[in-house]
Amino acid sequence: MLRNRFVIFLIIIVFFSCKKNGNNGSPAVQITNPTGSPTYSVFDTIHVKAHVSDAVALQSAGKDFSFTCPYVLSNIHLATGAYTIVVRAYNGTNATLGYQKININAAPTIRTGIFAVTRNSGGVHVLKIDTSFNVSTLYTQTGDYSSSDISSYYQQLYIGAADSGNVNTLTMPNGIPSWGVTGIVSLSPCFTNVYSNGNTVYISEYLGLIKYYNSLGALATVFNVTTGNYPIKTCFWSNYLFAEIKNIGSTARNLVVYYTGSGTGFEQSALPGAVVNMFGKDNNDLYVFGNKDFAECQIIVGGAS
Repeated sequence: MLRNRFVIFLIIIVFFSCKKNGNNGSPAVQITNPTGSPTYSVFDTIHVKAHVSDAVALQSAGKDFSFTCPYVLSNIHLATGAYTIVVRAYNGTNATLGYQKININAAPTIRTGIFAVTRNSGGVHVLKIDTSFNVSTLYTQTGDYSSSDISSYYQQLYIGAADSGNVNTLTMPNGIPSWGVTGIVSLSPCFTNVYSNGNTVYISEYLGLIKYYNSLGALATVFNVTTGNYPIKTCFWSNYLFAEIKNIGSTARNLVVYYTGSGTGFEQSALPGAVVNMFGKDNNDLYVFGNKDFAECQIIVGGAS
């Protein structure tokens, strides 16, 4: 079971400006609700009740103070596990923390739709297939197409153009534009791949860069590819970034391993052809899938070869 601290900092600051004579002690905190180790579900409301007391009478509240605070579990990303409610009381000099263990059940996963991306002379279209299998056009963008990916966790769909257009992020399931990366219109490709993992979006660029953005669109790390090459498919696995790197002037391709913290590549191995996709198997093996002139799968052992 996951062990987390779900912090409800109900900060009881008993008037910083009020002076209390001869009291250097700490207040006492007692959480009276919830008690035991109750279980809640995401979207429930916890009615937190607590009692705070201090050795010296407070100017405005006396020696005792009780309160009730409703707290809504509105974060859909809370995982199932054990959490802790924390109540903090402060008397102007010292602080005391009160703790209460609770259990939380994660929000159930509900499929809101299946999304397909297609392109014709009218642009790139996102089609939504709802739970009754009705098909509708959710979004259309101009330009061409290189790749797309979706983050069910952050409810975002990423669509990358090739040499004419941008990488656009849509908030799903309604297809509302959120943030994007502006492309460079040229005879050469601009974006070669979009790949989502957790809170990250890896965008491969023909200029020899892999850029890592978070789900809010903030650029975090830039991975530099060896001059004369460009990145295509990427995969985050075992705390490393694996990237298919293509030579501009030949058919040579390599699988390069990068440190995700620094963006530095440290090892590579030759590939027999174009990569279709990559998936982590376990802590020591990565599956690399290719097309018909590629081995059906390769296993990369230890994340370093």
